[in-house]
Amino acid sequence: MDDETAWVQAGATLGELYHNIANKSDSHAFPAGLCPSVGVGGHISGGGIRPSGRKNHECERRDPRQGIDGRGSFLGHQRRGGASFGIILAWRVQLVRVPPLATNTQNKPIFARVYFNSLFLGNAKDLLELMNTNFPELGLQEADCEEMSWINSTLYFSSYTNQPLEILLNRTMKYKVNSMKGKSDFATVPLPKSAYHGINERLVKENSEREFVQHIWDEGEKEKKHLKWSREMYDFMEPYVSSSPQRAYLNYRDLDLGFQKKGERSYSRAIGWGEKYFNGNFERLAKVKKMVDQDHFFGDMQSIPPIS
Repeated sequence: MDDETAWVQAGATLGELYHNIANKSDSHAFPAGLCPSVGVGGHISGGGIRPSGRKNHECERRDPRQGIDGRGSFLGHQRRGGASFGIILAWRVQLVRVPPLATNTQNKPIFARVYFNSLFLGNAKDLLELMNTNFPELGLQEADCEEMSWINSTLYFSSYTNQPLEILLNRTMKYKVNSMKGKSDFATVPLPKSAYHGINERLVKENSEREFVQHIWDEGEKEKKHLKWSREMYDFMEPYVSSSPQRAYLNYRDLDLGFQKKGERSYSRAIGWGEKYFNGNFERLAKVKKMVDQDHFFGDMQSIPPIS
């Protein structure tokens, strides 16, 4: 801990990483995702989101030093592409300092059934003063705040409050519910009121506490109905989000955008999802793919194929 870094193998889960950091130090953390059973390698290489993401971006706090590309060459520097170029075996991650207490919040709905969860690295008194000065519209109250250590906040966000920390070592633990559909957009300008009214109407129509990006339902419910609703919400949001292309978040793999069958390696076909995930970088990444893995050894349903 002297240099405030840690080594983590790509096959470890976020929960295992959190647990081991907490065992070594009560004043350090690694800002990463909400789901303890998610693998470190996929989360980091895909650019995962996390409660403290605006202050600490984990993709700026890691350095892959052990890896192999499609030619069998050693990877000694940073590469992106969601497992299309090779395998990262281990990461050296930069830890961040955290205070003894963090404050989790869940305040009342602003419209329909939308809640705002947050993590503040400090006590509730300081958070309330800050929020009531800068965001009085949210109406945050002391009853909305719960103080705990950073490591306990990882259990809070994964809905395992009051469970022993050892549950973070469970590699098969489920996050909240059984079934979900992830679709994503990037809002590059503030959404107009008409967009929020439309979101509100659709949430009320669905009559649930679903998130409209991560549409979640209980196992056994009618899957086709929920998938249809998710796709309709995605279509509704199109005029209000990024365009040319309508961008998507890499770690919410969405097969609605298109996919390739086993053995396929068509660049023209992959543009359908590649430009949405990687924007203007997709062609450049496909050229890199040709250099380091022209046989497309590292391929999956939405990987980057070598450009022809």
